[in-house]
Amino acid sequence: MADDDPLALCQRELAAIVAATETAVTDILGAIEALRDAPPAARAAAITEIVAACQYHDMVGQRVQRIEAALHELVAGGDAAAVLRDGAGPSAGAIDQDDIDALFNDAAEE
Repeated sequence: MADDDPLALCQRELAAIVAATETAVTDILGAIEALRDAPPAARAAAITEIVAACQYHDMVGQRVQRIEAALHELVAGGDAAAVLRDGAGPSAGAIDQDDIDALFNDAAEE
């Protein structure tokens, strides 16, 4: 499939949503586990991790809206690939989640 194939782009976006959701849930569960026996100082860091991991919902919502708009364009005979290229996500070179996590971790350590 070509890079501009709207269905391939939608498929990549959906795969990115699944991956982001899995990562966020894993991070949240790990931080909750760390809270069980953590001293008070470590609890603050774990709570910060949970809050950061919960930000995935915004990214998921934006990607789902773009996929919905692209599918609407595809059905209407429009340029669905352009809709997908004009937003955040893998098709537009989104920031890597590890980079975002590092920013939050650096801020929590200060």
